[in-house]
Amino acid sequence: MDIRQLTYFISVVENKSFSKAAKKLHLSQPSLSNAITKLEHNIGFPLLERSTRSVRLSDSGELFYQRATEILKKFQQFEIESAEIQQVGNKQLSIGIIESTKHWISQVIRDYNKHQSITHYQLDEILSKDNVINALLNYKNHLVLTNQEITHQELNVQKLYSEKLCLIANVNHALFKIPNISLSDIQPYPFIICSDGFETRNNIFKAFEAENLSLDVQFSVERFETICELISNDLGISILPERYCESINDSRLHFEYLDSSYFNRTVYLVTCKNRFVAPHVNLFIKHIFDFHNLEVPIE
Repeated sequence: MDIRQLTYFISVVENKSFSKAAKKLHLSQPSLSNAITKLEHNIGFPLLERSTRSVRLSDSGELFYQRATEILKKFQQFEIESAEIQQVGNKQLSIGIIESTKHWISQVIRDYNKHQSITHYQLDEILSKDNVINALLNYKNHLVLTNQEITHQELNVQKLYSEKLCLIANVNHALFKIPNISLSDIQPYPFIICSDGFETRNNIFKAFEAENLSLDVQFSVERFETICELISNDLGISILPERYCESINDSRLHFEYLDSSYFNRTVYLVTCKNRFVAPHVNLFIKHIFDFHNLEVPIE
């Protein structure tokens, strides 16, 4: 039994078809079928129940599949780590971010480049908790910046800062004539909200539901940048993270803080506990903590 055979077996299971798996693996179907038959012969029990229409796991195959996917994942992680252990050639850094961090992370990168020569940065916007966890455990990203509260035995979660969520609207909006703007003041106006997956969206709905209020949502938008452009043209109002609002350079926009416990959030830096990373990755993480005037945690 070898890694190649496990890869073939997993592909057949996930595609539920020898022909589809063979196409993805760039093999002939007879070659793939022979490889699986040889694997079954080597381990001494059938893994798959075959019919003219489908392929499904045998009872023994179910457990074998679980173990095989774990082994293949570990092997793929080892390959990535081996490349990083070499510490030669191109230095790469892969970072998962939320949109509100893009302004300060660019400053960290600028400062970091004075000390290290990175040939390629990969910046991925990652929203949901599951996607954060998968990106780290599958070694897609070296680190992720997120406002999701994550508890996972294989991940390190470190608080970077807390921030408020703020009302943002056209600078001439009638709301800004009201002292101490309340949620009931906001309710009548067309609202622009971020799409599903944003924790900010959940916080906004929870705040209004807690006061038995509803929102007149007229736009659901994936990017804060687009939300701001709609607001600039007086097409609605929104609630966005404080640091993002502070970074906006648009005289047509104005933001104010709101008094609600739901409009506070924390941004975290999350890494994989047991993953080996090259020194340049740890140095970058140190620059992040330095930027926020924090001590680097001792593990």
